Amino acid sequence: MKTILKLFIALFFLISCQKEVIEVIPNDSPDYAKNEVNLALQELTSLFIEASSSKAFLSELKKESLIEYHDDYLLRKPNLNNKNSDGQIIRLLKEYSTDLDYDRIQELVNSIPNYEISVPVNAEEWDESSYKPLIAYIPSDFNEKIHKMIKAFDNDGEEKWLSIEDDPELPIILIRPKEDIDYSKYTPDNDTNLKSNRINGAAEFIKQIGTDNIGAVESWISGPRCEIKVITISSKTGTIISTDYFNPKRREIKNKFKTVNHKIGTWDKNIHGQFWTMQWFEEDGGNSVTMSVQFKDENGFTSSLSYTINDKDDDLGLKTVHFSDYVGMTYNTGKIKWTNHNSIHCPYIGQWDTQNCYVGTPPSGTQAFIYANTFYYTDINGTCSYPGSWFDGYNCSVTSVPNGAQPFIYNNNWYVAAY
Repeated sequence: MKTILKLFIALFFLISCQKEVIEVIPNDSPDYAKNEVNLALQELTSLFIEASSSKAFLSELKKESLIEYHDDYLLRKPNLNNKNSDGQIIRLLKEYSTDLDYDRIQELVNSIPNYEISVPVNAEEWDESSYKPLIAYIPSDFNEKIHKMIKAFDNDGEEKWLSIEDDPELPIILIRPKEDIDYSKYTPDNDTNLKSNRINGAAEFIKQIGTDNIGAVESWISGPRCEIKVITISSKTGTIISTDYFNPKRREIKNKFKTVNHKIGTWDKNIHGQFWTMQWFEEDGGNSVTMSVQFKDENGFTSSLSYTINDKDDDLGLKTVHFSDYVGMTYNTGKIKWTNHNSIHCPYIGQWDTQNCYVGTPPSGTQAFIYANTFYYTDINGTCSYPGSWFDGYNCSVTSVPNGAQPFIYNNNWYVAAY
C-alpha cells in the first residue's frame, strides 16, 4: 500500500543517511514538531490522501461538508460505538484505507481530542466528481499571530505551502483545532423598519457590516464563518453601552455588505453624549486578558477604559460615531466596515400609539396571549378569523415576535415595547 505514512518513514531514513538533504520550511510557518499530536495528525492526513482516490469517499465528504454543525462546515464526528453507522467519515476512511482498523481510529482520536475536520472555503462550489482537494492539518505548534503559511498535500502526497491570509480559490480539506467560542451569544439578523434621520432618544442600530480585507478579519483556516464582536463606549460616561456579536459567513461580508440591523442601544445625548467609540474584534477564544482602549471624552480629553477579551482575539480597530454624522455613512477601520442607522419608537413590529407599539386586537369573544415568543388568541370552534392567523390544532397563531422585541398583552391587545 502506498501511503504518505510510508513516504514519511522512507524520508526519515533517507535524511538519516544523507544529512545534506534538508526540507525547506518557510520562515513564517510552524516547525511541525514530531510530537504525539502532530504525528497523529500526519497519519490521519495520510489516510485522507489515500481515501481521496475514491469518488465515493469525496462524494460523502461533499455531502457532509454542506451540513453546518455549530454554524460551521464541520464533518460529522466518528461514532466509534456503531461501526455500521451511515454517513460517518471515519467509517469511510476504514473502507478506503485498507490497513486501518477501529482500534487505530480510537488511538488517533484520543491523540487529537480537540481537533475537527472541515471544508472551510468553497464547499458550495466543490465538484467532487472532477476535483480532489488539497488536504492540510494545523499542527500543535501553530500560532496564527506568528505563522502565515501551512503545509498541504495533493492526491499524490506532494507537499504544497498555503498562505492563511489569502483565501484558496478551491476547496481544502482541513484538520484543525476547535475554536473555543460560545455560539449562544450570536443573535440572528433582524428585518427592522429603520429611519433615515437620527433622533435623540431613538434606538441606534448597526445596519450593515462588511470588509474589503477578509483575511485581516479571519483566516480561512478558522472556517467559513467569522465571530465578530464590537464594544460601544459612551463619550460622556466613559462606560460600555453595549457589547454585540455577529457570526456572518465569510462570503457574505467579503468585499460587500451584509445587512444585520442589530440594535446597539438607545442614543440619548444627555445620557451617552455626542459621540460613541466603537471598538471591533474577531473572536478566536483562549484565555481572558485585560486590555484598554483610548478615546476622546466630551471635553476633548483622552480617556482610557479597561475591558476583558481573549488572548487569541484579533483587534479589528475602532472608529468614532458622532450623533451629527450623516445617518447611513460608512465607517471603516481598514479591516472592518459598517453603517449605522437610527429608529424611533417601533423598529420591530407594530404602530406607535404615543406610548408603545400596537400590534393588533383579537376577534370579539377570544383572548389574546403569548406563547413560545408568538402572538396567539383562543379559537372559536377551530376557526381563526383574524387576518393572516391560522389554527395550529390548539389555538390561533398570529405572528412570531421579532428578535429583540419585548412583547406584552394589555387590555386584550398585542403590543411590543417602544424605543
